[in-house]
Amino acid sequence: MRDDILSFVSPFLQEYIWQKDSFSLREWSVVDVKNEKKKKKVWHEAAAPHLYNKQFFGECMDDEWFVVFLLLKISTSVELKEKYNPVITVQDNDGEFLLIESAYQLPKWISKPKHAINRVFIYNGKLHLLPRCITVEDPTSFGATNQTSQFYDDSKSFPPIDHAIEYLLDNERSTLASEQVQISAFERTEKFQQNLLKMNTGEADTLQEQQFACVFVPYCVSELLHTTKLLPHAIQALSDLDFNPQLLKIDPKYKKIRKLCDHHPQYAQTKKWIRVRFSRWLYAQLKFFSLPHDKMTPQEEVEMKLKFTNAEIKGILLGRKLEFAFSLLYNNLGPEDPLRTHFNILEETPEEDQLVSVGRAELADDDSEVWLEVSPE
Repeated sequence: MRDDILSFVSPFLQEYIWQKDSFSLREWSVVDVKNEKKKKKVWHEAAAPHLYNKQFFGECMDDEWFVVFLLLKISTSVELKEKYNPVITVQDNDGEFLLIESAYQLPKWISKPKHAINRVFIYNGKLHLLPRCITVEDPTSFGATNQTSQFYDDSKSFPPIDHAIEYLLDNERSTLASEQVQISAFERTEKFQQNLLKMNTGEADTLQEQQFACVFVPYCVSELLHTTKLLPHAIQALSDLDFNPQLLKIDPKYKKIRKLCDHHPQYAQTKKWIRVRFSRWLYAQLKFFSLPHDKMTPQEEVEMKLKFTNAEIKGILLGRKLEFAFSLLYNNLGPEDPLRTHFNILEETPEEDQLVSVGRAELADDDSEVWLEVSPE
């Protein structure tokens, strides 16, 4: 089941840039539940086998809603429905965030979070909400002479997940949330459907959540940008440093950090212009990050403006930040860290065509940054 689902969502993931963790699925195990209980973060799951995903998205809310978009696609897949008939739940730190989105359209009885436990599901591409009071036949009594029923009242108890799913499958129509709730709950996923249409029509370069920019970087950084997906991790290293500026004063390794190219002299110190695709969130983080110990004097700024165009200056400054970001990431990774294997590509001797450089004028223009302008209104 896991492999089938990951294979199904794979085409949707090709153009997406995650802020932190990427979408994955794990098979449930007793050990996982025991560990969650120790952390006091139990999701009220039953012992029935299932798949789950635990993902950190930081401050990038797009990642959270893209996951919801994927779950909707999984729940509407004809092939997956025929084989597995998936029933899905999704929560974040705030709990049932789909209900939060549709709070004004919900019935009053579900105003408290405890009333929603094991009552909110995604099924067949729709949001389902189990009613306030439900009665479910006890599965343990099936086949017995006197079958028993279990009654659950929101004010006193919540149904176990297996009982809740049984009720949902037997009452699919009556548990369907209202149209107003559906629209409010999934409104933020609509842009991903529009992006999917653009991808299918060859317009992937116009996706709303991405930003193209030309940067001037060392060859080793260029190679990593073209062949790996380390960009979010590198910018995250910058972000961690930005949130902890005292590290520059406490930890001497940040003051004299060894540049990435120093580890790989075969790439020398030559640089090249390349066009990089960012998510808007990653681009904003990079653009507004201030490089430590790399402030230009007024005279240096004047000389740079006389020598380069504004577009070139922008690309040079972004390139410096990227070089620092990848160097910081490389120096922070332990020898056993899985991410370190991505840097192995730099151990190879570069081909001559890899070292061929083009001018900034030969690359396409950067995307507009008008979306970065925040209006007080």
